[in-house]
Amino acid sequence: LAFRRHIDPSSIERVGIRELNMQRRDPRWLGYVIKLIAAAQLNDPGIRADVRPRLVPGNEPMARVKGPMNAIAIDTPLASHLFEGPGAGPDAAASGVLADVIRAAKGAPAAAGDVLATLADQPIAAVTPLGSPIPYPVAS
Repeated sequence: LAFRRHIDPSSIERVGIRELNMQRRDPRWLGYVIKLIAAAQLNDPGIRADVRPRLVPGNEPMARVKGPMNAIAIDTPLASHLFEGPGAGPDAAASGVLADVIRAAKGAPAAAGDVLATLADQPIAAVTPLGSPIPYPVAS
C-alpha cells in the first residue's frame, strides 16, 4: 500500500534472530541492541525489502521498544514518524494496526480507499533484499 505496488509476501527474504552467531546476540557493549526489523524501500521499478535482525543504536527510539510492544517507523523526505503500540498479547493483533491506519485516514478523499483495490490488478512488483546498512546494519 505504501508504494502502490502489488507485492507477493513470499518474495520478501526473512532471516530470524535464532540464526545469529551467539557472540553477536548481546551487542550492548558496542552501544547497540538487536531488533528484528521488517524494512522496505522503493527502488524503481522494484522494491527492496527484507526482515532480519539489525543493530539499532541504543539511543534511538526503536531500540527502546520492548516486551509486547511493536513500532512502525515511517521516513519520508518531508517527515519521520514512529508509531508504537501493543503487538502481542490477548488484546493486540495485526488487524488492530490496520484498523488504526484506516481510522487515521478517515479524513482522506473517498478515492483513497480505491488504491488498495487497484493493486490487485497490477503485476507483482520485483522485491530484492535491502541488505546492510538500510535502515540499520545487519546483525550476523
